[in-house]
Amino acid sequence: MANHTYAVDLAKKIAAENGWEIYCLDPGRFQMDGITNVKDASPDEFLWFIQHAELVITTSYHGLIFSLNLNRPFLFEMNNNAVNTNSRLFEVMQTYNLEKYRIESEKMDDYTNLSYDWNNINDSIQTNRNQSLVLLKNMIENIYV
Repeated sequence: MANHTYAVDLAKKIAAENGWEIYCLDPGRFQMDGITNVKDASPDEFLWFIQHAELVITTSYHGLIFSLNLNRPFLFEMNNNAVNTNSRLFEVMQTYNLEKYRIESEKMDDYTNLSYDWNNINDSIQTNRNQSLVLLKNMIENIYV
């Protein structure tokens, strides 16, 4: 998470309301009150945190992708300060119709009654995987023909 975003404020509000702890998987650039900063999470630890989260609030592509694949409830915020950092988040948002999970304010009411249609999301992911496999197979076959 960036130093100050809606995501941080929203995470603090949701955690306080539910009695949850907040863990920020970050290389240690920021220290924030009320948030445990996990500085050097290995890939296994990163996945463990997502798999065991009640809710993933992320500003990262990988946080979003793994939340989808592990069927963990999530919210995501695009970076409003940097140029060209949102293209992958935007593409995932459009591909899987995730607009309603995009954080655009710190108001809890905007995000408290969201549901996740994991069957639909998983079917869409599988369809994209299958299309990718066909594309790769065709590319490989064309190289060796």
